[in-house]
Amino acid sequence: MFRPRALGIFCAVATCILLTTSASTVRAAAQASNTKPSRVLLQVVNRHFTVGKRISSTYLKVLSDGTIECHAIDKHDADAAKKTQIGTSELVRVTSLLNDPSVRDLGHDYALHRFFIDSWVEWDITINRSSLPPQNVTLAFAGGQDASRLPDGLRRLGCQILQLRRKAYGDDQAYYKPACITD
Repeated sequence: MFRPRALGIFCAVATCILLTTSASTVRAAAQASNTKPSRVLLQVVNRHFTVGKRISSTYLKVLSDGTIECHAIDKHDADAAKKTQIGTSELVRVTSLLNDPSVRDLGHDYALHRFFIDSWVEWDITINRSSLPPQNVTLAFAGGQDASRLPDGLRRLGCQILQLRRKAYGDDQAYYKPACITD
């Protein structure tokens, strides 16, 4: 038999379920639209020149969510990207170095200005800050004497790049150690 009271309760429960489901869907959509994609804070492209060949690779990429991504340096290795995550305190250190006036006021070209017969490496560094246009720096970062001639901010940036690369990729960086001995 037809019972009006039962029908009324059924309609009320169904309406509550529909409203709750709709509200959850709207909330999830709003959260998804508020989630900003991570932006690239620092990108370093490694350009290796050797016996007439130019080999480029993404040496290091640091994203605003703390993700670090690296690729193989030389084309003999498989070019599988390696990723890791740094903590908030380390991300704050990286960001504060990128915004430090000694880095922010750097020139554009710190490439090698001498003749090499066999091979050399240069980094094309791009620093993205939220309030300024991207900053591009070309750097030949080598251990020993050459690094001591670099501006302090650039030497510290080079050492930070190496530290992050070692954390994500595990490279042997003994060659660069003299440049970073004070860090």
